[in-house]
Amino acid sequence: MHNLENHKTIIFDLDNTLFDEFEYLNRAYRFIGTKISKANENILSQDVHTFLIDEFKLNGRKDLYQKLITKLNISNYPISNFLSDLRNVPIPENSIEMDNEFYNFIVNNINKYKFFIATNGNKIQQENKFRSVKIPFKNRFKIIYCDAFGSDKRKPHPFFINYISSNFHIRLNEMIFIGDSDVDCIAAEKGKIDFLRTEEFNNIIGKI
Repeated sequence: MHNLENHKTIIFDLDNTLFDEFEYLNRAYRFIGTKISKANENILSQDVHTFLIDEFKLNGRKDLYQKLITKLNISNYPISNFLSDLRNVPIPENSIEMDNEFYNFIVNNINKYKFFIATNGNKIQQENKFRSVKIPFKNRFKIIYCDAFGSDKRKPHPFFINYISSNFHIRLNEMIFIGDSDVDCIAAEKGKIDFLRTEEFNNIIGKI
């Protein structure tokens, strides 16, 4: 078990670590349903929302747009609209709740650690997620949008670790990365820093 006392910097993944990504997608798919329904009188927004939610839960993101327009016979909603709506869905700031243990840990340790976020994905969409999630002391977080540096720099590439180390003068042995996926774990291994799965971290801070 890693001792958090040995670290000065905590890097968090964003999706499914600091918050449940489904909370964002649920709102995004509802927004998309409304947009499609307004342009197609024969299509109910709830049918679009239900299909996207069910398909995502069953098969993930793969070919989701193509499956949607095929299933509901939609001809006037190009993929550019789908991606734009997914990335720019209007969600009130700080309206998506974090896990309580994570939230309280940040509140209680804001002056003890330096906090970073490293996230893959479209920068506009990830910025929207970050804005939407109720993260305490949000202005104290430095966020690294890995894809913004190039697709070859996204996790599991350890670019973000080296970037943080060199730009903020933090030694590798002072960092720990918290994430939910094998991609996150591999990135930490390649970057030669400690790693904890989200649930492991949650167990540790629940006992502090």
